Amino acid sequence: MASSLGPGGDQKPGTPMHLLSKMLLSSALLVAISAPATQVLASDNPAMDAAVARVEHEWERIKYQTPDPHAQHAQIEVLARDAAAVTARFPGRAEPLIWQGIAESEHAAMSSGLSALSDATASRRTFEQAYQIDRTALEGGAATSLGTLYYRVPGFPIGFGDKAKARRYLLEGVALAPGGRGPPATAR
Repeated sequence: MASSLGPGGDQKPGTPMHLLSKMLLSSALLVAISAPATQVLASDNPAMDAAVARVEHEWERIKYQTPDPHAQHAQIEVLARDAAAVTARFPGRAEPLIWQGIAESEHAAMSSGLSALSDATASRRTFEQAYQIDRTALEGGAATSLGTLYYRVPGFPIGFGDKAKARRYLLEGVALAPGGRGPPATAR
């Protein structure tokens, strides 16, 4: 019986396992990018919840109500700094880190060239910190965001994108938020 694995353990295109794998990844990505932006914040810290909600609402305003791409880019850059300040006010908490990463990855999506890759790398580090602190925070927001980031960033030799890691994180995010809630997928 022929193996369905190609070099490096990847699924060979056209095999049933490859098609199943692509369907699972597509389903997870669809759930991640169609998730409503509304968060369920029910932490033990109302001040942090309010600060994180302000970052979220500002992200929504910039993303959906600011039509000029240059203005969006400038405002997202400010929001990323504001989100980092919220993270600094609430150290050791995953929730502000997740929204800081979302702002950073959105900034990366609006940037170009090496600055985009630098911003995406910063956002990956931020999401990884959140994931290490509490992978269940914001209904798996760090896992979903890491999955989307690994899916969207080009792979080696250009960037750190990795479809296998994307699949793993996206499936974990779906498992942690089966109803499709959680933060919006990053860098749409």
